[in-house]
Amino acid sequence: MASTDLGTTLTAQHRLDQLRLRTATVRDLLLLFRLFDPADISGSWATIEPLLVALIQARQPMSAALAARYVTEFRRAEQVAGNASVALAAPLTADDIVPNLRYVGAQNALRLDQLKRPASYVAQTTMTRVEGEVTRQILNGGRTTLVDTVRNDRKARGYTRVTDGAPCAFCALLAGRGPVYNSEASADFHAHGKCGCTAEPVYFTDAPWSPSAAKWDSLYSEAAKAVPRSTPDWSAEVRREFRRRYEATATT
Repeated sequence: MASTDLGTTLTAQHRLDQLRLRTATVRDLLLLFRLFDPADISGSWATIEPLLVALIQARQPMSAALAARYVTEFRRAEQVAGNASVALAAPLTADDIVPNLRYVGAQNALRLDQLKRPASYVAQTTMTRVEGEVTRQILNGGRTTLVDTVRNDRKARGYTRVTDGAPCAFCALLAGRGPVYNSEASADFHAHGKCGCTAEPVYFTDAPWSPSAAKWDSLYSEAAKAVPRSTPDWSAEVRREFRRRYEATATT
């Protein structure tokens, strides 16, 4: 929740910078994935996996550096006294990267092959899932840098989730919850594959919510009112009702 126009502008620019990094990554990933052969999943994956690991290791620090610059400029724009130490996300090791990457890649492709799915389907589905995981891990460099820097900044109260104009229901729900305060146990940033969300530091809790966050908050309130309190697992049902209302809104 930026309290200044400059802060709002910096947040929007930072999100676009991260999305540009994702776009460049996807372009390179498409070239690398030409090596994937659905007729030789294990063999071709053995060739492509180290290249994907190298791509993630090269781009994740770039995402972290973008966030480091942004959080420093944002703090200054919000006219917060003093300086905060930036907590850059640690570089990822192969052990950090490979388990999830292999799960959505080779393991998923082998499962689809065992189900007798067409080779074209195996290749396209695997590419889509690998793209989501690769970009998630890369952009987590920026998200982790932001969240950890905010958590260590004594002047910061927490952060808010920043989405694009058409987020998925999951991201809209989280953005509609408003600030995530440093004292909360849920202060980690949750991002799915292909997620384009980032975070904005909160220094002043009386700053206005963004129009999109206020919209999702209102939609959640409507969903909560629509579900009787006597409903078993009330909170889960409210989330389902939010999703239904969100998807209905998105199609109108």
